[in-house]
Amino acid sequence: MKSSNSNTPAFLAETYEQPKLRKKSDQIAEEMKRLIVIRGMEVGDRLPKERDLMEWFACGKGTMREALKSLEIQGLITMRTGPKGGPVLREPSYARAAEQLRTYLNFKHLNIGHIYDARLIIEPEMAVAVVEAINDELLHDLSRACQHSDNNSEIVRHREIDFHVTLARHCPNPLLSFQSLFISNLLSDFVRFDNPSNVGFSRFTKDNCQHHEQLINAFSAQNHADVRDIMRAHMESAKMHTMELYGTMADSILLAPQGVVL
Repeated sequence: MKSSNSNTPAFLAETYEQPKLRKKSDQIAEEMKRLIVIRGMEVGDRLPKERDLMEWFACGKGTMREALKSLEIQGLITMRTGPKGGPVLREPSYARAAEQLRTYLNFKHLNIGHIYDARLIIEPEMAVAVVEAINDELLHDLSRACQHSDNNSEIVRHREIDFHVTLARHCPNPLLSFQSLFISNLLSDFVRFDNPSNVGFSRFTKDNCQHHEQLINAFSAQNHADVRDIMRAHMESAKMHTMELYGTMADSILLAPQGVVL
């Protein structure tokens, strides 16, 4: 709403808007975050009891519960019941963060080109970061993700994406890990092929398997340069095949498919 304050200069009268005042509960939620930072609190630490928080912030029970609910919705705390209950700090889940990001991107008209533009940058760097975490167990998991003899193209496609999900979950860089995992979930859950040619899909699968095997060899040798180059070539190939098969995004990415484990 435009300000009707008579003290507002004439040249601002038509454009000036008074800043919106934040709700008391939102202000308290923000101050509670500040409290968490200042105290250096860790996951599992207890915040003060509701009664003490009400006294500290000079607010009523309804306002405090609204502030706590806000933090709970953000995934920052969990409310425990019982005599020793109350707000306890927790680590927000990937699923909650991914849901919020999908909500934001749902109205940005995301397309395959956008996804692969990002994937071409993120996936090679994510893979290089994983080199430091390589061990026999991870190599075994990657090899197993390469083994698929199923004739169902959807199952094969999901298993191929599992290779990248496995890498992302072992990436020591949390930002690269999240971005890679999020993109893999988008490809797995929200991309369809409008030209599901058996020949074209077979070529896609063959190229994926070859690149995955090359990556496993490069990981085994802990060759950073080869890992980066092979992954980039893999992403360029995947983009080409996806375009040839007329890969398109679902109309909406607001809701995750039922049964999907994020």
